[in-house]
Amino acid sequence: MILVVLLLAVLLTSIVWYFIYTHRIKNLEDQKAALENELHNLNVHIEYKINQEALEKTQHLKDQITSLKEESLKAEKESYFSGRNEAIEEFRNDFKIQIQPYKRTFKQKRDGILAIGEVEKIEIGYQYQLFIKGSPSLSPAIIILETYDLKHFKLNEEAIQDLVNATIGAKLQTAGKVIEIVSKVISRK
Repeated sequence: MILVVLLLAVLLTSIVWYFIYTHRIKNLEDQKAALENELHNLNVHIEYKINQEALEKTQHLKDQITSLKEESLKAEKESYFSGRNEAIEEFRNDFKIQIQPYKRTFKQKRDGILAIGEVEKIEIGYQYQLFIKGSPSLSPAIIILETYDLKHFKLNEEAIQDLVNATIGAKLQTAGKVIEIVSKVISRK
């Protein structure tokens, strides 16, 4: 009987220890699963943070690149316009076309079968000449705009000036300061 009690005590102790051991193993497995889940969550969180920081850094670098490109284009444009304006100003200072109103009176033989004598005529136009660095470079050229009989024409130097301005006026705006109109009328006979 002692043997049976002893066996029963050993058996009961073994069963109790079995339940305690399985309960402990289950607790340890639950703790392991919880820690694995927490580790997985931490890894996901870290990956998310790294990706987020990488995206923010990439966007920041893209913004810097765009800003540098814009500054480069702006500097290039400013440099171009600065050089262009310097070249235009240098050209304006070096090259001038001087235009002067021009009139010439002359005598012309009459046309026709019974044409005897001469008719006095007047040509109105302008003379232009190219100057390079203040010195004349080409011979002056004369452009005749109109020719009149002198007896039917009353000479008005202001009218001649207005005619030249009307003829050349549109060209003055596109040429800038390169063309200069002198107000003194050249008279030739």
